Parts: sequence; C-alpha cells; structure tokens
Amino acid sequence: MKHGTVCRRALWGFLAAAAIIVLAGSHDASAQQFEYAYGSANCVDGGLHGVQQLAGGGYVAVGESFQQPGGACGTSDAYVVVTNTAGAQVWSATYQVGFNSRATDVLELANGDLIVCGYGMLNQPCNPGSVSNDIFVLHLAPNGALLNANTYGSSTTSEEAWTIIETTVGDNINTFPGDFVIAGSSTNQNAPGMRGGYLLRINAGLGLIWDRQYGTANNDDYFYGVAEVPAGFNGAGDIVATGGSTSPPAIGTDIFTIRVNGNNATIGAAPQNESWTNFPAGPGQSVEVGRAVVILRNGRNAGDIVVAGYTSGAPAPSTNDEVFVVEFSPDPCKQIANVYFGDNGPLADRGYDLVEDANPTGDVLVTGFTNLDACNNGSDVFLQRVSTGPGMGLVGPISLFGGNGPDEGWSVNNAANVSPTETPGYVVNGMTRSANLIGPLDPQQLYLIKTDLVLRTGCERQFDCPRGSAPRSTQCSRAIGPFIGLQCVPPVPVIFWQSGVPVCPPQPPPPLNRQVIPGDGAVGNDEGATISFNNGLMTSYPNPLRGGDVLNLSFESNAGATAHVVVHDVSGRETYHNDVALETGAHLVPVSTDGWPAGTYLVQVTVGAATATSRVVLEK
Repeated sequence: MKHGTVCRRALWGFLAAAAIIVLAGSHDASAQQFEYAYGSANCVDGGLHGVQQLAGGGYVAVGESFQQPGGACGTSDAYVVVTNTAGAQVWSATYQVGFNSRATDVLELANGDLIVCGYGMLNQPCNPGSVSNDIFVLHLAPNGALLNANTYGSSTTSEEAWTIIETTVGDNINTFPGDFVIAGSSTNQNAPGMRGGYLLRINAGLGLIWDRQYGTANNDDYFYGVAEVPAGFNGAGDIVATGGSTSPPAIGTDIFTIRVNGNNATIGAAPQNESWTNFPAGPGQSVEVGRAVVILRNGRNAGDIVVAGYTSGAPAPSTNDEVFVVEFSPDPCKQIANVYFGDNGPLADRGYDLVEDANPTGDVLVTGFTNLDACNNGSDVFLQRVSTGPGMGLVGPISLFGGNGPDEGWSVNNAANVSPTETPGYVVNGMTRSANLIGPLDPQQLYLIKTDLVLRTGCERQFDCPRGSAPRSTQCSRAIGPFIGLQCVPPVPVIFWQSGVPVCPPQPPPPLNRQVIPGDGAVGNDEGATISFNNGLMTSYPNPLRGGDVLNLSFESNAGATAHVVVHDVSGRETYHNDVALETGAHLVPVSTDGWPAGTYLVQVTVGAATATSRVVLEK
C-alpha cells in the first residue's frame, strides 16, 4: 500500500461504556483527500449506504458497530461518525435502537440536524425470541443528541430500510417538500416467507403519510435504492425505487424497478410503471439486483433513470457477479443502454451505489467492490465513471482503494467545494478488513474515502503485484440489444397496514451515555399514567407558525395525571414551561408564542413515564 502525504488513516476506539460524543468547536477547512478507518479496536464496525458532506464542512457516515458497554463485542448498534474536512473524527456515537440494529442511510437537513434511518429487532426486548425487524428513523442534533425518533412496522412481520431521501416536491395538502421517503422491504402479506418491495413516506415530524408494498404474490421482492423526480421535470415528485425480484424456487433474480406517484404511492399513466429486467443468460436463471438509482439532472439525457447493481448474467468467461449500469427513459420499462464490467472471471464484482457526476455532463460514478487486482488477498473499493446515453461506456481508468484484505464501498456522494481551500471531489463510505490498515487483531472498521474530481486520494492501490505475476486486466463488456426477459405488467400493490407506531413499551433505563429511542407511550403497557399519540405522535399545529400564533398540542391520556409541557430553543434555552392537569381522554393544549423570536423550537410533553417530542418552526 502506498502512502502519500495527504493519505491519513486513524483508528478511533470507543470508551468502555458507550457512545462517544465530542462536540465540535470548528471544522478544519484544509484541502484534503484522505482514507480513514473508524471503530472500536476489537469489534466489527462497518459503513452502509449513508454518507454525506456537511454544509458547514466535514462528513457524516453511518453503519453498524458491535462495540458494547465494557468493551465487549455483542449485538450491533446503529453507528454514526462525523468528521472534519480532513477526515479527523469530530464525534461518533452508537445508538441502542432495539436489538441488533444498524443505520443504513443519513441526511443532513438545512438547519444542520441529521436524519438517520435503519432497521433492527426493535420488538425483541418485548417479545423474547422474536427475529423480525422493524424500521426506525432518528432525528439528531448536529452534535448527535437525540431530538426525535419513530419506528415503523409490526411485531408479526419483518421490515428493512435501506435508503432515505428528503423530498423537494409535494401537493402542499397532504405531502410537502421536506418529507422523507424510505425504500426497503417488508414481509409479503400474500405469501408467507416472501418479501414485498416497501415504500413509506413520512413527514418532518416523522409521522407516517403513506406506505405501500409492491411486487407479486409469489415472488420475493425488495428495494434498495430510491430517488425523487426533481422539480422542473415531467412527473416532478414521482418516486423511483429499484431492487430485486426472485421467482421461487430461486431460479433467478431480476432487477425490479418501479415509478409511482409521490402523493399517494400509486401507479398512474406512463411514465409511471413497474419493470422486471434481466441480462441475457438463459431463461431467467441469472441474478440481477438493482442497488441504487438516480434521476439524471444534467446533460442531454436529463430526466432519465439510471440504475446500478450487479449481475451474474455477463457472458463467458465470467462465472461470478459483474457490476452493471443500465439507463432507462423516464419510463422504467423503456431501456436506453447498459454496460457491465469487472474481472470477467471467477471472482465477484458488485456495484452498490452511484451518484451523478459533480460536473454537469450527465455522467455517473459507481462504487462497490471488485477483484480486478489479481494479486490482492481480497476485494478492493472501486470508483468508476460511466457515460450515459445510447453510447454508454466507461470513462477513464478504474480507481481502486484498500489494503491487503477485503474492502468494500457501500455508498458514494458528491463532495462539493464548501470552502475556498477545500478540494471538491467525492466521498465513499464502506468497510475494510485489511490488516495493514487497521491492525491484525481488528476484524473490521468503517472505511471513509475522500477523493478529488479525478478519483484519487494519493494513496489508492496501484496494482502493485509481486514480481513475476501479472495484474488482471480490466475487461469490459456491453450487452447488445434489449434485455432478455424485460416485461411490464399491471402492478399488484398491496395496501399496507397503518404503521408508524412504536412497537415496544419503554424499557429500563439504558447504560450511562447510551442513546436510545424515547418511551413510546403505548397504552396499557406502562406503569402509571401514559400518553397515546395520534398515529404514534403528538400532533402540533400549525407548523410552521407565524409570530403571535397559538401552537396547539393534541394528544390523549389514558389516565388522570399532570402533563409537563416544556419548550426549548435550538440553543437549549427554556422558552416555555407549563403543567396541565389531565383527565382521561383527548386533550388540546394551547401554547402562546407571543414574544418568541423566529427560529426552531423543541416541544416536549411528559406524562408519567412517557415523553413525546415535536420540532416546530416559528417564522417572522
């Protein structure tokens, strides 16, 4: 492994008990490319789909960590890492969300707050032995403090979340810019043991707006990637998701891509559609999985859908997965072009994420892992630029990153120039198991890579094979003609249950400094008086407010008690405090905002052991 002066790696261990939160003073704005590893010294840590450049400089990456209180390695927790522009850790934290949880994606909001989604066995503490997963969303302050949280799913089915986006389009009646859409999977209610592709839309307060399941009754269907058609394009606000669909008894997997209306999750007139797509490799027996999707904003193909993933359907001599990129018109049933690449042999190569080029060319960049380096002892992270349009092909050489063991890239994002001295480029989140990067006793760490615009860090791999052995050459193939097996059929959506409610009553206090979801206030499960919230939330309206408006807090109590209503501004200063006597039933508590300056406020209502939290915005 070659080390340049701008190549920095560090191992950041946890303190014995917990989540480490180190508040940031200021971000280092030095011009840097870097490769860093983060996590505990002895446990498995890894990054998943989520990575973002922060508007104030620096980066946030999410994944999972098996570090437990006392330094033991047990079940996984959601893991969040925030760095400065040079890759040095500003703070990191684990969040004990149920049992065996993982954070899969992250967003930064305009005010600097973070939205993290993931999944885990959230109902396992209440139902010992349960192995089903549920989706969670955490709303975090810029320093990692928990502001709000909600869970989605059922104790009798299993749900997973892989990608979350913040919307820019809505109907301004039921949906708004600033909502969130999550893509994943859930147990197929029509076929036990199978999954359905799952989409849900939630509002800024994390309340459910709609959710729906897609696929066919006898297939195993799931989504990994999701994108929104931006304003200014035909069908603005539509949601596009991609994943896989397996026909039993596992004779093959097709790319499963769907375009639906963003207001109600239904399929209407074209270009909204559903498609199942495979590469030419026999009668549907190959494996094709879509892992990520973007809607092109630039270039002559703006508005087209581009999907990246992996396929086992590449032509001989390949006998394992290869990376693919495929472009559709705005209708996911109309293919324009495709290309796939990898070692073209017996070793696996997979694409996990893609992003549109930072330059307004319409090109895309793909990351994942590849075994192109024949003399390496494991896979490498790769970045490859791909042109779009009918002449789709590879642009420039592939860039490899990693050490002497398996390394994988799971997500990639643009890293725009946020300060005069910072280098624009791209940031990749993944994992490394290379002993020469993290030490021989550490099994795995989260791996963060920042490149410049030509996809270099200064310390990437150089195909440095031992003398006498030849590096494996890059082999690229392009499929000719349309995909075999491309089919568009009438959708078979299943209206899903009204979820969005916590699935577990409050648990005993967690270990010191651990971050957990607040009590859910489920009726009949708490000791003493509790709150039950409409659709799993306390309703606060209007939101946003204008100066002098009355803020209304709507909730229910199942017993006579006292509600403690407290409001803080973003600096933590208490703005309002009132104790309200309650009787059993519905309550509407008015809060005067006279004299409040414009800004964002955190509203908390506590009754007995249950607390509800809401964030409201006061405009001038």
